Amino acid sequence: KRVMIIREEMMEPFANLGEMELKALKAGIPATWADADLFRFNGYKVVEKGLFEDIFHRLKNGECDYVSLGANEVESIYEKMAKPLSGLCIEPQLLLNYPFPLVFYVNPNKPELAEMLNQGLENIYKNRIFDDLFNEFYGDCIDSLQLNQRRKFELANPNLPSVFSAK
Repeated sequence: KRVMIIREEMMEPFANLGEMELKALKAGIPATWADADLFRFNGYKVVEKGLFEDIFHRLKNGECDYVSLGANEVESIYEKMAKPLSGLCIEPQLLLNYPFPLVFYVNPNKPELAEMLNQGLENIYKNRIFDDLFNEFYGDCIDSLQLNQRRKFELANPNLPSVFSAK
């Protein structure tokens, strides 16, 4: 789930955007981020350049129309990097959603470790402990950003291996 940072002057136009209008706007993405190809695959305009540290200056200067960040990180990044520039805000009504799994890489010489990790994750998922842990760590974020009340735009991830789909 991704939330956008935009210029304050764009609050009203963003409030009424449909999917086609959002696709016509320019997503600001730092060079080499995997998100750039994902956005392009879904028909979004992308301005891919520079470093992450510069992206909010480019947004403020109008080189792009929004920057999307993970819901779990957008508030802290906004406070540290975007808010000090003034004139930027967290867009309050829209949500971009696409599957982007978190994976653990294990040394191929350690298959027993991979199996232990897999079994442990399956157990906490089956026993709903995963949901409790997720809510403990991200519940405040979900509430403060009102993620469940936002209008959602679904994007496909063309690089998602089938093993991660329909979970």
